[in-house]
Amino acid sequence: MRDTGWVMSEESTIPDPVELTGRLVEAFDRGDVDTIASLGADDAVLRAMAFGLSFEGVEAISSFVEDWLGSFADLAFEVVEVQPLAHGVVFAVIHQSGSPVGALGSIEQNEGWVIAWQDGQIAQAASYIDVEQARADAEQLARDRA
Repeated sequence: MRDTGWVMSEESTIPDPVELTGRLVEAFDRGDVDTIASLGADDAVLRAMAFGLSFEGVEAISSFVEDWLGSFADLAFEVVEVQPLAHGVVFAVIHQSGSPVGALGSIEQNEGWVIAWQDGQIAQAASYIDVEQARADAEQLARDRA
């Protein structure tokens, strides 16, 4: 995975949403729940579309993420594609692979992630199994935030 350290434009002290997305994926790959939580606004919302679940607030999101990461003996995240859209919205395709705890096999899948950044923090995020639906929803969210 490429280095995604903080990059700041000359006009703004707020990090670039693509770079922030890279930091987020790296934190998931390391299983670093504290860093993931630090990237979220206090009232951030996460939707796990495949499960029909929604979590509001850093504490609820952190608990879900910790449970998800803990349900795998090993879990890896890698950026396949990342596309900045308008108004702080980022669409990303993330490859996730790992072995569920107690299972003999492993899983691999690409997910579509939609992240709306505001003032350098996640305002809302959603993960999708249907990557094309994620792309369409990201484009709509960018239009809606205009």
